Amino acid sequence: MARKGPRRQYGKKLLDPRWQKKRLEAFERDEWHCQRCYGNELTLHVHHRWYVGEPWEAPMRALMTLCEECHADETERRPLAERELTETLKIDFMTDEIEELAQAFLWRSAQDLKHEPSVMMSAICRVIEDDERFRAAIDDYFQWLRTGEWRAKRNKAEEDPPDAP
Repeated sequence: MARKGPRRQYGKKLLDPRWQKKRLEAFERDEWHCQRCYGNELTLHVHHRWYVGEPWEAPMRALMTLCEECHADETERRPLAERELTETLKIDFMTDEIEELAQAFLWRSAQDLKHEPSVMMSAICRVIEDDERFRAAIDDYFQWLRTGEWRAKRNKAEEDPPDAP
């Protein structure tokens, strides 16, 4: 029995030559390696981090090469991880803090450096999980506040906000 509905329609779109060309560009950019485990032995997929219109209309930074196992894991675990992050933000942060965090991530993402999100998250986690690094980061933050550099940064961000994905 043939599949019907949105999944079948999406599957047909993945056969479109425009998508085939786009996915080859992603594979080449990622040097034919999974960007999560860096393997190249399993079947590779191109994962959409987010969707914009048709699959081939996605910007390249929305696409990521993943092996079959990492792609299945990402697809399965992503909804729960997003809910957990949202709940943590609701519990621990005020709106201004969430906006500042979002702006920082958008600015960094706009730099379009290869592997940047995973490296950035690993660095943040290292700081948060290590008491000495965390204290040093807090001390650095208060020094930054005393210098007044934050005003210039805030004014610049208000004049030139980054584009959302």
